[in-house]
Amino acid sequence: MDYDKMITIVRNIKDLSVEAEKMFHTSSEEEVQETILALALKSERLTDYIRKTAIVSMGIDKDIYLAAATETLGFSVERVEDKIHITLPYLLPKNKSVNSDRFIVEPLSYILQRFVNKYNPRKFYHPLVEIRSIYDNNNPRHIRDTDNVEIHHVINIISTMLFVDDSGVDILLCSRKGESPHTEITISPTTDCE
Repeated sequence: MDYDKMITIVRNIKDLSVEAEKMFHTSSEEEVQETILALALKSERLTDYIRKTAIVSMGIDKDIYLAAATETLGFSVERVEDKIHITLPYLLPKNKSVNSDRFIVEPLSYILQRFVNKYNPRKFYHPLVEIRSIYDNNNPRHIRDTDNVEIHHVINIISTMLFVDDSGVDILLCSRKGESPHTEITISPTTDCE
C-alpha cells in the first residue's frame, strides 16, 4: 500500500474543506462563484488523482471502477425501439473550453463500449442526433446558446461505436429547463441501418 499517496489524498481533502469555509466569509456573489469554481476545479484534479491511484497503485480493476463510477454519476445508455438514448449527468462544456470535456469522454466511451458489447446494435447509416441540454429551473442565467456547446468529442465517440461513418449525421441542438442540469442524447435512424 502506498502511504505517501494516501497522505496526499487526505491533505487534499482537508485543503478542499478549508477552501469551502471561505464561502462563508465572502461578501459578494461573485466571490462565492469564484470560490465554488476553484473548489470544483480542485476537486476534479483530486478525483482524477484518486482514480489513478485506485487503478494504478492499488490495483483496482479499471473496468470494475468505471462500471461503478458511471452508474454512481448517472451515465446511461438504453435502446427504446429503433432509438438509442444516452444520458450524461453533466451539461456539455462551452466550445472554447480547453480539455473541459475529458470528464465526460472516458465514462461515455466506457458505457457505449459496454452497450455495444452486450447488445451488438446495428450501426446507423444516416442518423439524427438530438442533443438536449437540460438547464436548472432555478438558474436561468446559465442557459447558453446551443451554438456555444462543445459536441465534437461526444459525436466522435458515438459515431465510432454506433454509426457506419460520421459523414451523414444530422445534428439537432436544443435546450429546456428541468430539475437538474444534464445532457440527453437521442440517436434515431433517418434511413436504414447497415
